[in-house]
Amino acid sequence: MTNMTNYVRKFIILKKDHSNMGDINPKGHGKLEGKGGNINFSLKIDNAEDNSYYKILFISGKNSYELGKIYTKDNRSGVAEFNLNERDLKRAGFPLEKINAILVLREEKILLGGYFDKEDKSIDKYIRKIEDSPQDSEEEKIEDIEEDLIPSEEISGKEKVLDESPVEDEKVDNKDSEQEITTEDNYTEVMEEVFEDLEKDDSHTPIEDIFEESSNKVYNDYQEEESAKLHRSEQTLEYILNILNYFPYMKPFDIDLKGYDWWKIDVEEAEKETSFLPYFEYVLGNNHKYPGGKDSGRAQNLIRKYKHYLFGIYSENNRAKFFIYALPGKFEAEDHPQGGDTGFNTWFKARDISGYWLLYIDVASGRIIYPINPMKPID
Repeated sequence: MTNMTNYVRKFIILKKDHSNMGDINPKGHGKLEGKGGNINFSLKIDNAEDNSYYKILFISGKNSYELGKIYTKDNRSGVAEFNLNERDLKRAGFPLEKINAILVLREEKILLGGYFDKEDKSIDKYIRKIEDSPQDSEEEKIEDIEEDLIPSEEISGKEKVLDESPVEDEKVDNKDSEQEITTEDNYTEVMEEVFEDLEKDDSHTPIEDIFEESSNKVYNDYQEEESAKLHRSEQTLEYILNILNYFPYMKPFDIDLKGYDWWKIDVEEAEKETSFLPYFEYVLGNNHKYPGGKDSGRAQNLIRKYKHYLFGIYSENNRAKFFIYALPGKFEAEDHPQGGDTGFNTWFKARDISGYWLLYIDVASGRIIYPINPMKPID
């Protein structure tokens, strides 16, 4: 966030890790947008105290900058928006690149806190300061010295979901076929083929095989691994849903795709678009090499041309099964992102534009799903 001549968009999820406000279970999220030195910051909190107010602070090290107050109503929710100027923040000793944390509090009662990027312990430092410690203990001094010696990328608290390295893609044999969807019956037939490869997914070892080949310890390890995967996917989903509150919900396609929810993500500068939503590197194909000089920038060209993309969630039995990125484009080879190599192998006709190319990502594993029968336009 150092050059405000370019468009900047950052999200923050607020947690109650530092809360000392009794039995309430608050939560919140915020969005920061900036361009040309003008900064807009919005914040929403839920499950706080009813008909109350809290201060909102930017935190940098042990210092703070008060943005203003947020007020709650009878429903224990509140919304606040602030228009800021980068120059004013610098004068106050708060250049934007040094702001990484936010606290929501009233006097010494802390409601919520959170980090824009990595957890750099700035909230803990500020809390120690407001607790009016006469001086830092020897243990705190040693801790601060150790932090200075450790590279910044190694200093973190809990590992963020978005920083997980995606599992290597699993690709099944593709048979080229041309498919068009014109009716709902045809849609059902096509989607059965799209998801058919999931039945053949061997990424999870069957429980009966584990019993045959290993001891109870292996089974317990398996259960722990599966539980950890479920926990990570639930964290990712919660993060995504909080972010999607800021974007318009829509029904973009000609036919009603059952089980799908869609949000439109407007893009001002495709070159500056960052992965604030998980697995965005799959969209740009950053984890692939392209033989024969294939246009690896085709996805970004589509985003640049249409100024938006879609993010979707496909659910079965009230449980999210796939995350979906949809890039606008025609059912033509010229608009087919990376020729389908990165997973964009399903196309649906849209209402307001020609259509969208879809990329499916398994929620549990984070892997791209490659349909057995991809929809490929004729060159």
